[in-house]
Amino acid sequence: MATYFLRATDTDACEGCGTCVDSCPLEIITMKDDYPVVDESMCIGCGVCIPSCQSGAAKLKRKEEGLVPPFNFKDLHHRLLKETWHF
Repeated sequence: MATYFLRATDTDACEGCGTCVDSCPLEIITMKDDYPVVDESMCIGCGVCIPSCQSGAAKLKRKEEGLVPPFNFKDLHHRLLKETWHF
């Protein structure tokens, strides 16, 4: 997915409450062994889950240092097609 951020979890700070699971609009966060697991291939880095985390364990991290923002919307669309459908 052409996104610049991903959700990360500080497992030392995480209380395992699962509020981030309920807040994710894409429903891609699940709980495993009392910790949230994010499907990074589907995460769009929207950050909606971040404020729901009462312990502050949910963070946004930059996906890749070398990732260049798209020049325009057409370029973004082409990247999405390429990543999704391997064109």
